[in-house]
Amino acid sequence: MKNTVCIFFSGLELEKIFLIYEELITSLPKKFEKFYFVNFYKIQNKKKKYDLNHELYEKKYNIKIICPENQSEFNHFLENRFILAFDNLGKSFDYFKIRFLVNKKNIRLILFQNIGYFSNQTTLEKNISLKNWFYIQKRIFTKKIFRFFVYLKLFSSIYLYFECRKDIVENCLKNEKKYLNKNNLFNYLYFENTIKINSRSYDKFIKNINNISDEKIIFIDGNYKHLDVLYRENIDLEKIKIKYFEKLSNFLKDIQKTINKEVIISLHPSSNLEEYKKLLSDFKLSQYSTEKNIYSSYIVIFHESSSIDTAIFLKKRIISLKTDLFGEYFLNRIKKYNQTLDLLSIDLNDEFNFDKKSLEEKTQINEKKYDNYINNYLKSDENELGSIKVYKTLEQHFNLLNKSNDK
Repeated sequence: MKNTVCIFFSGLELEKIFLIYEELITSLPKKFEKFYFVNFYKIQNKKKKYDLNHELYEKKYNIKIICPENQSEFNHFLENRFILAFDNLGKSFDYFKIRFLVNKKNIRLILFQNIGYFSNQTTLEKNISLKNWFYIQKRIFTKKIFRFFVYLKLFSSIYLYFECRKDIVENCLKNEKKYLNKNNLFNYLYFENTIKINSRSYDKFIKNINNISDEKIIFIDGNYKHLDVLYRENIDLEKIKIKYFEKLSNFLKDIQKTINKEVIISLHPSSNLEEYKKLLSDFKLSQYSTEKNIYSSYIVIFHESSSIDTAIFLKKRIISLKTDLFGEYFLNRIKKYNQTLDLLSIDLNDEFNFDKKSLEEKTQINEKKYDNYINNYLKSDENELGSIKVYKTLEQHFNLLNKSNDK
């Protein structure tokens, strides 16, 4: 049997997948078969066009991409393989057909969470809007149906769960201990094996090749067309867009003048570069270089973003930029970062009235808070790189699966 590592997904935006799994793709041990990307887009969307240049991506990343057209074609791929597959499929009803399809004896699913982000906690979600209430109820209902199908063994559970957030790891391990080897009607584990790893930002920090300086002011864009805002809030983004970018531009001009350093806008990978050129025409824009930009920063400004982790590792000055234009959920997440890291919080609605000295005093870092955040969300597994830990674990479990199959 071939030991094959895959990513299961369904979609046309491969670059987003590479952003998540790039470290794992590039560090795949030679003893494994080539990394496979299995795209279920054709099965899920029979009447939609599929136009992806596989060869371009395969050559660039040294991977193999397959997009089966039907169940028979997928089953043919499975022949003579043990597959450990990173699960990048959705859990909505749209994906149930694919979930049934991948529930095979020679497939084990992996959940890979190494971003170190705040989860969507109840405290961040409640009392936002009626639209948000319906969104949460729908999500809860879908989750219960999904878990029930796992209980009935119609869907696969998560065989390996890699997580870098310490509190989540501890909670999952408690559940494993509670239910494992106990005979009762409701004994099932959605996460069968929870394994703590260090975050993606920690791996990049340890392997850093960027030079550290304090030459620039970096604003981390989160894409104003934030999906969580669209799902949860009754907001017309087109109406508030101009107001938001005017306020943002004025603030960045003020701080640039005060500190006398250039402002660089680090765009989110999903942001439209051409649109941002028009909206923030007075500033230099940079995309796909956020980490590198943070290494050269004097101050990093953000609303909420996982990219801030790099600034935390580097013990950079950070400003939490508040706005209520995108609703309560977004504002709650901004406040959560501010409270956890003890950051200077500046509201876009307020007049900027800082001189250089007072701004430098108020952006002195709280090193204890930074270290607590690192130890709870980013570095939970001593000094081992997450990618190394993942492949050590995969090798162990491939051996277990092969031995079990030989009996």
